[in-house]
Amino acid sequence: MMYCAKLKPATAEKNFLLVKCALCAKDMMLSEGSVILGSKWYHENCFESKQTIANPKRHKIGAD
Repeated sequence: MMYCAKLKPATAEKNFLLVKCALCAKDMMLSEGSVILGSKWYHENCFESKQTIANPKRHKIGAD
């Protein structure tokens, strides 16, 4: 089998790892700041908002 030196593999230009954010469901470009928790990926901003929703600040209501 002969290969031409000018041909380059097409796979080098493609990203076969398709990852969607577990919170907003948008496609992700994995970069510094991307967060994985368990098997779920999050954009950095989505993860921060998830943490805020999961751990709201509690305020005591009523007389002291």
